[in-house]
Amino acid sequence: MTQIPEFIVGIPTIILIMFSLGLCVGWLLRILVARFQMISYRTDAQQQLDQLRQQIAQLKQGQSVVVTASVVAHQLADIPDIDQSALPKLFAQNISTTQDLLRYCSESSAVIQLAKSIGVEDFAIQRWLSLADLMRVPGLNAEHALLLEATAIYSAVELAQQKPQRLAEKLARQNSSLNILSDLPTEALLASWIAQASNI
Repeated sequence: MTQIPEFIVGIPTIILIMFSLGLCVGWLLRILVARFQMISYRTDAQQQLDQLRQQIAQLKQGQSVVVTASVVAHQLADIPDIDQSALPKLFAQNISTTQDLLRYCSESSAVIQLAKSIGVEDFAIQRWLSLADLMRVPGLNAEHALLLEATAIYSAVELAQQKPQRLAEKLARQNSSLNILSDLPTEALLASWIAQASNI
């Protein structure tokens, strides 16, 4: 019987050892990559948290803060005093949100045309547009928009020109007679709205 050389017999053992070493190295590399990714995610999250804390501190100190606002879209029914009978007609014109309404009525001729097609006065649509424009600001709801409108602020552009302390005084004065809000927005919140309105 021919005897198998010893180096040939040892080949499977060597292959098994190399395969095991490869698995160990592969798992080790995966663990290291995952650890580095986790550290990176934590660093990014911490940086974002620090920036947010800094913005809050600046708001408390009355400083201006540059905020990139993402525009908010509401359902048409959220617009105060909107004619409920006009909603189906607006839906038929593919207008279902405040953003749709603002986009459709970007020109004055479109406002007149829309007023005729749904059977309302154009000044009613102008009012809806004013409230819808204010409601684009994140955190600013329909009741806030009504109170701002009562203080002769009819758009996000006009809101961006306000001073938080002065605006707080005007809102408090109007709300005392109109009683629109149970809780008035704080100066810090007004400062946030103003900053966001300036970046819409």
